Amino acid sequence: MEKAQEHRGHQVLLIVAVEGRRIRIGRLLARAGYRIHLAVTQREALHNLAHRDMSGWQGPDVILVDQESLGTAARVVIGAIRNAEIDVPIVVLSAFGAADDVIGCLRAGATDYISLPAEPGQVLDVLRRALAAPTVT
Repeated sequence: MEKAQEHRGHQVLLIVAVEGRRIRIGRLLARAGYRIHLAVTQREALHNLAHRDMSGWQGPDVILVDQESLGTAARVVIGAIRNAEIDVPIVVLSAFGAADDVIGCLRAGATDYISLPAEPGQVLDVLRRALAAPTVT
């Protein structure tokens, strides 16, 4: 219960196109005390970020982007977030061995990545580090 309290109030924009992965990661984050906002597509994610003030949502504290399910759209959404000067950490989920994709996402402005498959504790540790570190855009 203590770990769930640690993240209470931190909001995550979870951008994952594959339903099963979206559910698994969403449940993990919810159990850890994060508040989740979901986006399935690049367009939906950018719309949510552009209209966050009008919807009563202040915006995410961290953004989690699934590069594996979004493909090249992951880089596009990361670049668009950075071009909009949204100063939050962006963590990329990537398939094990997809080094070129990870490098492309980091160059686009991601701050960290998680190689899948990953243990739940690894995912939470990376998010904790991302939230603790200053974001450089």
